[in-house]
Amino acid sequence: MANQRLMKKVAPVVLSAAVVMTSMPATAFAADFSDTEVTVAEESADIEEASAEAADTDVVEDTEDTDVDVEEAAEDVTEDEETSDEELFSAEVSEDEFADEAGDGQTEGEAYVLMNIPYDDFYKAELKNNDVKVDTFTSATKQKTRSSYAKGSYHVNSDGSDITGVTFPVKVSDISVLKDKKQIKDNDSVSITTAIKGKETTTEYKGKDALFESDSYSYYVLSKEPSYYKELTVGEDGSFTFSAIEGKSAAPETKQVQAEFKTKSNHGDYQLKFDKTEFKSIINIDTDTVYGAVINTTDGTTYGLCHQENIWKGYELAWSTGYTTESNGCHLNSEHFESMIGKTIDSVTYYASNGIYTLDIADVKVLDKNSYVYAGLTWGEYWSQENVTAAGNVSGSDEKDSHNESDTGAFDAVTRATTNHGLHRGSYQCMATIYTTEGNAYQLSYWKSSTEPVLADGTVAIWTPADRKTGTPASI
Repeated sequence: MANQRLMKKVAPVVLSAAVVMTSMPATAFAADFSDTEVTVAEESADIEEASAEAADTDVVEDTEDTDVDVEEAAEDVTEDEETSDEELFSAEVSEDEFADEAGDGQTEGEAYVLMNIPYDDFYKAELKNNDVKVDTFTSATKQKTRSSYAKGSYHVNSDGSDITGVTFPVKVSDISVLKDKKQIKDNDSVSITTAIKGKETTTEYKGKDALFESDSYSYYVLSKEPSYYKELTVGEDGSFTFSAIEGKSAAPETKQVQAEFKTKSNHGDYQLKFDKTEFKSIINIDTDTVYGAVINTTDGTTYGLCHQENIWKGYELAWSTGYTTESNGCHLNSEHFESMIGKTIDSVTYYASNGIYTLDIADVKVLDKNSYVYAGLTWGEYWSQENVTAAGNVSGSDEKDSHNESDTGAFDAVTRATTNHGLHRGSYQCMATIYTTEGNAYQLSYWKSSTEPVLADGTVAIWTPADRKTGTPASI
């Protein structure tokens, strides 16, 4: 592509020189090189005179005389080319130039690489007030993890059982520190076959794209400095540490976006869904790649998100705080998000192929999903956590006492011969029966309302309370 752009720019120069040296009209080949109209004002000029002038004219000067608009030619680029991953990571180096310059030969000195970084390593320097690691996503479906649904990530296992981390630009002070890691070169490739919704698709990932299915810390050498990157530090023990994102495009650009917050989701406990149209105007999910994202709360805490487990279609996010343990057969990692309960989300920061953006939303509070109910506990269960002596002891004697009651141990159920005295507020009975003056008996399960008792068989009855003024008894 770059070679084509270059040809468009220099074609008029070459033609001008060629015309005067070969005695051919300038209009002969202009259209073969550029869509820009080339005119020759003095087509009828004396060729010998033109040849004499050309002999004294430098080629560089000839570019200033041409009627071709170089800037206009340079703008003849498709939208896809302008927003491609190639341009982001290679600073507008063409695919051919990228392949020629990148890599294979550099063995020492400072370098920029694309590297597979595990989630925990990637997010560690981006997180605030949160030291709980971002774990690998394990999948039961084993298909979407190896498809375009997971672009921006990489996986180690070829069976699709995991999404391991992020493929991201990295600066290394001396590339020799990577001598023991796997280097991906332009002639490398990996073929991946997936079957989603009954459709089988085989995709071949070549060159740097082969990092999609490769080891952690595998790398591909870039030819140019990317617009943003992480810097690698290697410890004495050989461990890798990555800095926060650096570079000329490291500072996030803030955008106001509408979002819907849900407390019910098929993918976790909570869900945040951005307005699709607004989101695509910032990060076009059809052409741009989301490498990662963090949720920001008003107290300064951040939470890192994984592909497929947390990031769906780019503009949909979901996560678990521990109430939901799995989704579609996949285990959900909730520990990282447990501290979010009670906090307020105010924005999400995205790391995408076209830049870094903080999407500012209307504040939403993450409420506890616990439910509070009245429950019937035995005396032993009730007192067992209150440091009461022998609270859980139910041993006793079968001998009846003077009240004809059995000693069945500490805090066990109370049995009464005088049943009317056994009805106390704050306690409960294992069985409640309503008796009417007509001789009917109704086994009570619970009260739906003050006038609607639910019977043991599920029937909802109508209860009429007693009228003390008239002396009318209660009825059912």
